Amino acid sequence: MKKKVTAMFLALAMTASLAACGQSSNSGTTTEAAAATEAATTTAAAAEAETKTADASKEASSGEKYLVGVNMGSIDQSYYAFLRMGLEEERGDDVELFVTYHEWDLTTQIKQIEDFVTMGCDLIVVVAADPDGILPALTTAKEAGIPIIEMDCPTNYFPEYSIGQFVTDDYDAGYQCGKAMAESMNGEGVVQSYVITATINSQRRLAGFCDAIKEYPKIENVYNATEKFDATTAQTVIENMLLAHPETTGLFTSNDKIGNAAVNFFKANNIKNVCLTHVAAGTRDTVYTWLNEGWDYAAYDQNPVNMGAAVMRAIYDYFENGTVSTEATIIPGEMRFAGDEYVCDPVYYD
Repeated sequence: MKKKVTAMFLALAMTASLAACGQSSNSGTTTEAAAATEAATTTAAAAEAETKTADASKEASSGEKYLVGVNMGSIDQSYYAFLRMGLEEERGDDVELFVTYHEWDLTTQIKQIEDFVTMGCDLIVVVAADPDGILPALTTAKEAGIPIIEMDCPTNYFPEYSIGQFVTDDYDAGYQCGKAMAESMNGEGVVQSYVITATINSQRRLAGFCDAIKEYPKIENVYNATEKFDATTAQTVIENMLLAHPETTGLFTSNDKIGNAAVNFFKANNIKNVCLTHVAAGTRDTVYTWLNEGWDYAAYDQNPVNMGAAVMRAIYDYFENGTVSTEATIIPGEMRFAGDEYVCDPVYYD
């Protein structure tokens, strides 16, 4: 509008100036005045057309969709279906999600993030397969001017390379599981852990669990398994753990997959004297069944739906206000105990 008004004033000034020259000159003619008027009209019309074009462009751009690339963990872990459900619950029609899964392979993740950059994504959300090894992909995105938000599994480069970080307090998750187990055992017995230490999340869960158990001098913590998870061997690992220490009265696992292996082994051998606690990474329907049936004593629910929703709100904050957070956002979890009844939320799938 400012450009339009200025152009009109200039046109009028030009007309007045030329008209004045015509009046003061004996050789001036009405043709010059007419030409000046026509030029002024043309200039004003051009200015108005420019303003309309700019306004139309602005309206078009405001109706465009933002493209957000989301790089998650494993497609067969329903935890990430719950994360996506949270994203979808807060997503409007002006944001399009392009979701990929790296299946915990760093090379795959780097390639997928580079693809997001090539696609021209407006923002990228990452679940880090490796908190250090992801740096080349973060660098590529940063050099392209594409902001990154970390979700669930953090990197070691926040906030230098990312504008937000949304995680669970994994140490607290492990600690609360340890406290629940110790109290159920009346503060004495033998406990073991099957924890994958390939991710920083599981490392923190194990640290919290061990610290909680240390508070009970009559509890012996005999073994903390650190093998990488393999669905076909997890039950064998648990069987070997319990055979090596048949006096075990407590078992802690760092995620639902290992918890599932434990429950299957317990059911197959009718074992009900081992207190199982674990961090519920998202298979709520299954975990709630274990709790309701008494195979599982306690689980720390990370509330992945809440995490996904919080991330999407942060995405909008950035698009609308340029908001950047230099502090990690901790999504609070909740302990779930056997004997209570739980209803699972529906899971979002494609």
